[in-house]
Amino acid sequence: DKQRERRHANVFRTGLQGLNERILKGGFMRGEFIGFCALSHNYKSGILMDLARWFCVHNSPGIPTGRIPTILFISLENEIYENTMSWFRAAYTNAYQREPDDLTDDEIIDFVSDVYSKKGFTLQVHRRIGEEFGFDDFKELVDKLENEGCVILGVLIDYIQLMKLDEKLQHAKAMQTLFGQFRNWGNTTKTAVATGVQLNGEAANIADSGVAYVVKRFGISHIAESRGIFRELDCVLFMHIEKSTTGMYYLTFNLKKRRYLQQAEETSIAYRFSTWG
Repeated sequence: DKQRERRHANVFRTGLQGLNERILKGGFMRGEFIGFCALSHNYKSGILMDLARWFCVHNSPGIPTGRIPTILFISLENEIYENTMSWFRAAYTNAYQREPDDLTDDEIIDFVSDVYSKKGFTLQVHRRIGEEFGFDDFKELVDKLENEGCVILGVLIDYIQLMKLDEKLQHAKAMQTLFGQFRNWGNTTKTAVATGVQLNGEAANIADSGVAYVVKRFGISHIAESRGIFRELDCVLFMHIEKSTTGMYYLTFNLKKRRYLQQAEETSIAYRFSTWG
């Protein structure tokens, strides 16, 4: 019963139907630790901001009333106002198929609040300085929000590799330990946790070589800083922006690992970037 509930009832669907059904077999499970692995400027921050929107607008909280179902986004790289405007424009253009240039700030605030709260979620966005923000600081923030009545159902961190490490450990081991702490916390609290993961120079060489289907060539050896990161993640999706022979840009995904589900028959999918998201 618990496994059935985990696989079907407590699932976060994304806004990409093919990714949901063909690759993820429904969506991301609550309690799953997800890593989107890509080179710089290949949509790691973008997919996390998309997930914040998708979690709120395509899913139902499914918790008792009296608490505040919350999606927590922690930015360690970009300023909060930059994230907010990106979310706003993506949500607005997706809904209305036009740019929101004629709206006032108050109209922007009203629209964002309405879109993200329709299903009952509240989105909390927090800015922290990476080298000053460790796992204990994360737990302190979560405890504070829970004391205020929030139930944290999803956590998106942009991104964990920027966080403060245990200085007593060798760097690679400290990085794996930090990822292990998030996996244990998410698994225990049944909270979906997602982050971006940086790839190394060897992956960049593959991308620059001119080969096709770049994302299918990435693996554990291409994760920067610590290969132990791969072992701690429950779900690993490699990503790459690839240009087709017709000049169109596609965001490509390749599922490399899914700890709690049998590997899907299909592991790769691509989505063309469009004007209206």
